[in-house]
Amino acid sequence: MPLNNNDVDLSLLDNAIDFILRAVKSAMLDDQMEWKYAVLHLAAGIELLLKARLSEVHWSLTFANVDKATRGSLQAGDFRSVDVESSISRLRNIAEVQIDDKTLTDLEYIRNLRNRIQHFGFAMSIDQTRSVMARGLHFAKSFLEKELSSALTDKNKKLLDGIYVQLSDFDEFVDVRIGQIEPKLNSTQVLIECAFCLQESLEVGSQIGHCHFCNSDLTFSDIRSFHSKITVGDCHECGGDSSLVFLPHRDGDKGRWSCSKCDASGKYTQHPMTSEDLQRAFGDLPSEPF
Repeated sequence: MPLNNNDVDLSLLDNAIDFILRAVKSAMLDDQMEWKYAVLHLAAGIELLLKARLSEVHWSLTFANVDKATRGSLQAGDFRSVDVESSISRLRNIAEVQIDDKTLTDLEYIRNLRNRIQHFGFAMSIDQTRSVMARGLHFAKSFLEKELSSALTDKNKKLLDGIYVQLSDFDEFVDVRIGQIEPKLNSTQVLIECAFCLQESLEVGSQIGHCHFCNSDLTFSDIRSFHSKITVGDCHECGGDSSLVFLPHRDGDKGRWSCSKCDASGKYTQHPMTSEDLQRAFGDLPSEPF
């Protein structure tokens, strides 16, 4: 019996929307255990959205190894499916789907957070949960509208309307929280994105980072892992190639560097960056020491 791509699309899409809906419901509950499941379901829903779009190109692209794709394996569910990173690569290179670097960073964070929750345990606060939900739901909404709108059924659209109403609640929560901490944010010269809540509200001190949005204290390792793509040079402690990540802060020495290999750290003046390095890493920063 010939396999109709639309059958695959609807199955993946229905499941994606169901996971996202469950994520929203969990995030709205006053239960820290449910907040964990909100992130797990959100990550699963986003992964299925990517696969649904791939299946619109061809069902075989949902296999990890396209060369081993068969109709029988697909219908039986007996195969290893494509992971998120490969899904995004295929969408960009084969389907020519536009996904910007900022969105890629958000998706990678949500995927890594899911892995931490599944394998290592991670306690979520309500601030972190609803901030992450807002980011994830904005991506889902945009992706559905741009890439999967023709595949949506009336039932899908009705469910999504309810999700979008909840998205406004998450946005309102973020806006209110930002308003509460605005005086502190305005008095801080340099803020970078928090590795726990994805808000640009993290202030890096000489020993630790503190997020004014979710009140998390982050080690250099936490911050460095999240910003690991912004490497600025080799470590003079262990000799690691391109292993240094720059962590800007306002304690008068233009920030610190931290090594992803030996965990060493030091002042900016001990491993100075050029203005081009700063611009590449963090955009416009104060020209004077901060």
